[in-house]
Amino acid sequence: MTDFEEKPGTRAGENDWTMFKMLTPKMELQFRLKAREDYKAGDLINPLWHPVYRDECDKINREGGIK
Repeated sequence: MTDFEEKPGTRAGENDWTMFKMLTPKMELQFRLKAREDYKAGDLINPLWHPVYRDECDKINREGGIK
């Protein structure tokens, strides 16, 4: 898989992965942990953030009962 192919098994949009670097499992964990540090439930989710970071923000919102 190249940096420009869609990552399987994600909820990110089909075209999201054409713009973003593919992450190793370690990097993905780092992105998710960083989202947990920085993002507050209900804050706006910037569409320019990496899809993994946005996915974690979505999870934070769901955990907080925010749709």
